[in-house]
Amino acid sequence: MSLESEAFNIPEQDYDAMLTMDASECAKLFKDLYQLADTVSIEAAGGKMTFTSEGEAGKSKTVISESESTKFEVKQDVKQAYAVRYLNMFNKAAVCSDTVKIRVSAAAPIVVTYELGALGEIKYYLAPKKAGAAADGEDEKAK
Repeated sequence: MSLESEAFNIPEQDYDAMLTMDASECAKLFKDLYQLADTVSIEAAGGKMTFTSEGEAGKSKTVISESESTKFEVKQDVKQAYAVRYLNMFNKAAVCSDTVKIRVSAAAPIVVTYELGALGEIKYYLAPKKAGAAADGEDEKAK
């Protein structure tokens, strides 16, 4: 059996905002958002991160502020929209880690990082949705 593989080098870069929080709380948040809509808007500003989604099932706005278990680093205010379906898939790694780091930037994909101690880390990258793009389900129905 022959498998083709391609190596990708992703350069390290500075992000506009970073949130470190409990991995199980983050998994619950993404799971709840997934039940409501296809898209989540993530906004980092003023020492807090806001997750907003709105769909046929309802709408949700969750504001996470800094606390003992939640740390922020905001260099510049940023707001991006992402497909919550993929963020919810990233939750599978939450059982491997106590904390998750979410890095958001206006000029780069979101990075969701789960620390695995001596084993290293798992990083997921997700590009933001383009402004004015149709919802995931609508793209499939149009085909």
